[in-house]
Parts: sequence; structure tokens; C-alpha cells
Amino acid sequence: MVVLCLLLAVACLYDYLETRIPNWLIVMISLFGLGYRYWDAGGIVGAVGFLESSFIVLMCFYPLFKIGTIGAGDVKLFASVAGYLSGQTRVCFLFVSLLIAALISIVFILREKSAGERLRYLCAYMQDVRCQGKWELYEYGRGEAGPGGGRENRGKAGSGGNREACGENGPGGDREAGRKGAKGVRLAGPVLLSVIMHMGGIY
Repeated sequence: MVVLCLLLAVACLYDYLETRIPNWLIVMISLFGLGYRYWDAGGIVGAVGFLESSFIVLMCFYPLFKIGTIGAGDVKLFASVAGYLSGQTRVCFLFVSLLIAALISIVFILREKSAGERLRYLCAYMQDVRCQGKWELYEYGRGEAGPGGGRENRGKAGSGGNREACGENGPGGDREAGRKGAKGVRLAGPVLLSVIMHMGGIY
């Protein structure tokens, strides 16, 4: 687990400095985890347990990646680290990691005084999903040119009653402002803190 912490520290550097987690680092974390579970949990059974845990977490987080609320590197990092753990400990790891990320987000929101703007964007996003009848990228803080369509397309996307409910401009106006300047939480840090807390016997 000490080696895992060192690898996660490297992941934090990449995540905070370059806003990405390279695939080679994910592969290293996964390979070491596979060997760790093989040695620690009784051979092939432990290795299979690693793959099972990683796959379950990957499938759970994949929908969040598809709508853009979490990056691909973060999903792979969660899955590879979760493979080191099993059962209730794995659940606690995910809960604590996301709790730390949520607390950091609250600090950012309070400091930026952006709670109202974020809430308006969330409501506009849910309205867009209802009007278009499908999930799309959650683009808060991604810049004006992000995928997912512009304001002018909101009124045309729905069918029948949905088009009338959205109107020509739709709720996209609230979403345009939300695409500028927001800072997302880098999840490598919360993952590292959660692992350290596990090593310290907190959960």
C-alpha cells in the first residue's frame, strides 16, 4: 500500500499540474494492485478479486463519465485503486473519496460565491435533458465551445410538447454562463487521502 501511495502522489502531480492522469501510470497502479492481491489474498483468487472490484467500479462510474461529470482518468483511477480492496472496505474507500471531493467542492463554491449560479445551471441542464429526451454533457465550466450544442439548438431538439415547453431559446441561456470559469475538483488528491486514511485505520 505504501507503493500505491507513492504512485498516487505522482498521479496527483499530473492531475493538478497537467489536469490529466496518464495511462501508463494507471497501468502501473493496476499491475502492482494485481500482484498485491495475488500475494495478499491467496493467489489466483486474489487476482480475480482485483479484476472483479475494478470492473464493478468502472461500470458504476462509466455513466458519470458519459455525461462529462467525471474524467476518464478519474474513472480509471477509482477502478484501479478499488481493486486493491474488497467488500465493505471498497465501499468505504469510494464513499470517503467522494466525501472529501464534495467538501473541497463546497469550499470552492463558498469562496467563489457561485452556489446560486451552479444551482441555476443544474436546473437548466435537467430541463435540457427533459426537452431533448436524452442525456448530454454536463458542461459547467468547460468553456463556450464545448460539445453538447448551443443555446440556439435548445428549442429545436425536442419533439412536439417538449419543443413548446422549451421555447426558441430554451434554458440554454443559464447554461452559457455556467460554461465559463468554474474550477473542477481534481480527484487524485481525494483518492490519495482516502487510501492514507484506510492505512491509518480510520476505516
